[in-house]
Amino acid sequence: MIIAPSAVVIVVAGAHLLGRDGKPSSENQPSPVPSITTAFSASSEPPIPTVNPPPAEQPVPVAVPATTVEAPAAATPAPVNITYENCTAVWDAIGRPINSGEPGFNEELDSNHNGIGCEQDPR
Repeated sequence: MIIAPSAVVIVVAGAHLLGRDGKPSSENQPSPVPSITTAFSASSEPPIPTVNPPPAEQPVPVAVPATTVEAPAAATPAPVNITYENCTAVWDAIGRPINSGEPGFNEELDSNHNGIGCEQDPR
C-alpha cells in the first residue's frame, strides 16, 4: 500500500443489522464495532520498515590434505603402417574403394590416377 504525502484519514464505524422489513432490528443486535481512526500528517513521511537479518554464519575452515596428481602423459598414437597387396585385399579389409590419404593407399592401387584406388570390386 502506498500512502500519499497528503493527509489521509481512515474511519471505520459500527454497523447495525436490519430486520426483514428493512428497519433496524432490536433482536440479536451486535455490539457496536469500535471506530478506528488513522491520520498521517502531510509533513511526515510514512515510516520505512527495516529488517535486520540475523548475522550470517561464518564458514568453518576445513583442513584438506595436499595431494599431487600428475596428468597422464599424452598418448601418442602408434603410427599406422597398413599396406595392401592388391585390390582384393583392400575390398576384403574395408569393403569399399580406398581414397588417397587413407592408410594403405598407394598409387599402384589407383590405376587411373584420380585419387580413388580399387574402384571396382575384384572379388
